[in-house]
Amino acid sequence: MEKLKKVLPALVLLSVLLGLWSLIVVRSESAIFPTPWKVVTGTAELISDGTMFGHIAASLLRVGAGFLIAAAVALPLGLWMGRVTIVYRTLYAYMIRLKREDFERPDQRAALVKASGLKEADFVARFGYLVGAAAARPASA
Repeated sequence: MEKLKKVLPALVLLSVLLGLWSLIVVRSESAIFPTPWKVVTGTAELISDGTMFGHIAASLLRVGAGFLIAAAVALPLGLWMGRVTIVYRTLYAYMIRLKREDFERPDQRAALVKASGLKEADFVARFGYLVGAAAARPASA
């Protein structure tokens, strides 16, 4: 009985999440997202025909290769920028960074808002914490 009390909240949460997932997919008539049952049957099918682990290996290979390529470029570049001032100054102009001044200057904020594709209030809500509350007030406020 004690074991059931420990496991029951997790089972209820899992059941609710699976139910919501299924309900949303069925109601939206999604052609992209499968129901939980289709995921289970698709997984069983891939395991039974022996292709599941090949797909997993291919996905892991892509993720690992992407990480290694990014690290092979970023680490030497970062070290080079840290050692050679002229390289840092040259590449600094191409770095995306947010500073307090970006939020205080209306022209700069408007450019960032436009580039983000968000409304101004959403942009400030999403990124304002980076520079502090005072600088993050919407311009219309």
